[in-house]
Amino acid sequence: MRPLLVAPLAALLACASEPASAPDPTAEPAPAPTSSADARTSSAIPADSLDVRAWLAEVRALDAQVETLDYDSLVARSRRLADRIDPVVGWRRACDTYNDPSTGEPIYDPVAPELEATIGRGVMDVAPLGEGEAAVSILCAMGAYQGSWALVHVEGDGVSLVRTTHLDENYRPTASEAMTFGEPVFEPDGRVFTTFTRSRGAGDCGAFTRYRLGTGGQAEILEVRARECGDEIEAPDELPPPTEWPVVYSAE
Repeated sequence: MRPLLVAPLAALLACASEPASAPDPTAEPAPAPTSSADARTSSAIPADSLDVRAWLAEVRALDAQVETLDYDSLVARSRRLADRIDPVVGWRRACDTYNDPSTGEPIYDPVAPELEATIGRGVMDVAPLGEGEAAVSILCAMGAYQGSWALVHVEGDGVSLVRTTHLDENYRPTASEAMTFGEPVFEPDGRVFTTFTRSRGAGDCGAFTRYRLGTGGQAEILEVRARECGDEIEAPDELPPPTEWPVVYSAE
C-alpha cells in the first residue's frame, strides 16, 4: 500500500496531545457496534442502498490521483467518499470506540468535527485482493508518530467492516473485539497483512502483528512479535527489525 500523505508535523503533534472532545449533542447517533458473536458469524453486509462496485471504482480512481492532489483536497475528497460507506459499515464509530482497559467494555468518544481535517480523517488507500474484491483502509487519525485505521472489506456487491481479536497489554488475544488497526500493509500475495504498532516514538519497542483476512471482514491473528520498552531508548537501527522480534503469540 502506498504511504499516505499527512499534515504538517506541528499540526499533528498538537492534535495528538489533545484529548478527544465530548460528543456533539446535535449529531445524528451512530449505529450501535455489532457484538463479537454477531461479527464472527456474519457475512459481508448487503449494501442495498449503495452501489458498492461503483463506490470502489471511485475510490480506486481517487487513489490513482494521490500524487497530483494537495493535502487538503485529498482529505476532503476522500472523506466525502468514505462517508458514503459509513451508514453501511460504521467505520466512524469504529474509529472513535476503544476498549476500557479495566473493564474491557467499548467506550464511544467521537472526535470533534473541526479536528477531522487536521488529523487526516477519511483518507483512503486500496489493496486489491482479486476480481471485484479489495481492502480499503480509512484513516481514523494520524498522531505524532503513528495513526489508526479502519479497514473495509469489499467482496463483489457486499461490504463489511474488518474486525479482529483485541490484544491485551501483553499482546495476547482476548475475548473482546478490535475494529481498528495500525497502518495495514498487505503482502504481495494478497490476503495476509501486517501492522507495526509503536509503544513510543523511537520505534524500539511495540508489536508487529500478522493477520489473514477471511470472508465477511473477519481477520485472524496469525502471529504477534513484540519487544518491551526499556528504561533507555535504543536506536532502532541498532536493533533487529520488528519482523525478527520475539514471537509472543502464534496461531499455530
